[in-house]
Amino acid sequence: MWDTVTGQELATIAPESQVADVRVNRDGTRLVIIERTGRSVLWNAADQRSLATVREENETRLALAFSADGGRLVVERADG
Repeated sequence: MWDTVTGQELATIAPESQVADVRVNRDGTRLVIIERTGRSVLWNAADQRSLATVREENETRLALAFSADGGRLVVERADG
């Protein structure tokens, strides 16, 4: 994560080689990272703290999105 004003790196929260997708909620307070291993991690952007982790073996996530109010995260899986 970087500060967009200064360009300073703030934190590394996932190995680059493991990241398959990233989404940020509308107000920038939460982000979710889907790793190539099938693990999804929800993060607090302010303090780079992990809030929740979901690990499902052999799961392929096709898409993910935060709801408009940022209160929910929807994940589409390959199995429907």
